[in-house]
Amino acid sequence: MGVVYLASDTLLDREIALKVVDEEILGERGERLAALFQREARNLAGLNHPGIVQIFDYSGLYSSRLYLVMEYVPGRDLGEMLDQSGPLPPPLVIHLGVAVAGVLAYAHAHGIIHQDLKPENILVTEDGRVKLTDFGISRRLAGDVADPLDRDAQMGRIGVAGTPAYMAPEQALGRLADARVDIFSLGATLYSLATGFALVEGLGPNETVAAIARGDFPGVCDRAPHVPAALGAVVARALAIDPDQRYPDALAFAAALAELVSAPIPKPDDIPRVPAEALPR
Repeated sequence: MGVVYLASDTLLDREIALKVVDEEILGERGERLAALFQREARNLAGLNHPGIVQIFDYSGLYSSRLYLVMEYVPGRDLGEMLDQSGPLPPPLVIHLGVAVAGVLAYAHAHGIIHQDLKPENILVTEDGRVKLTDFGISRRLAGDVADPLDRDAQMGRIGVAGTPAYMAPEQALGRLADARVDIFSLGATLYSLATGFALVEGLGPNETVAAIARGDFPGVCDRAPHVPAALGAVVARALAIDPDQRYPDALAFAAALAELVSAPIPKPDDIPRVPAEALPR
């Protein structure tokens, strides 16, 4: 939702990321889109973690131009890394998974679900620091009724949508969902990083959602035989169609991944990081 520009804060002499909503997508959808944008700002403001892009300022709900001022993170997103280098080595995929799962555990503990996790929304700096960005359709865990604003956002009715190939079936179908949607999306992300493919490719959004809901996609090791079976099994559990068959929480997912490389389980105040020397150049 919106376009992100690299900008300069002339008062504080620093580079910033400026996220601006395109005025062309406002119109009839403006009120609901503005409400979603405000929710992104508030959700980000409530999260203070080295693995989450910081928010510095927000235009306000009734501004003539909606914008967020955020921390600029020099580096690449994992989508760019995949495009430039192809599938990543399994040990790097595992370390990335541990780092991101640790950040998700923090967000979930503070009542926020990301809901749009994918390679393009994970930034990695040259020294290996990992940061999550784009909380555009994030929401709070509280409540027992599906929010119409969430359904509108996910289905693209207000100019934004989740990403079908990375979206948990229950989320894509507009059902009441919990933090385990992020576990599925991280599993789908690790699948792409390890194989170079999304779960489902070459289909339209509705067909992609239907195929994933049926479990109609090959396993990691079927698609990329070089991937260790142990990693394939961990990712497969995260991708269970039934949420009750997934890892119960992000820390459990992190622990299962960490065990594969004898890495420590992330703590709440850890700086999420991967070995810089393992990153493709």
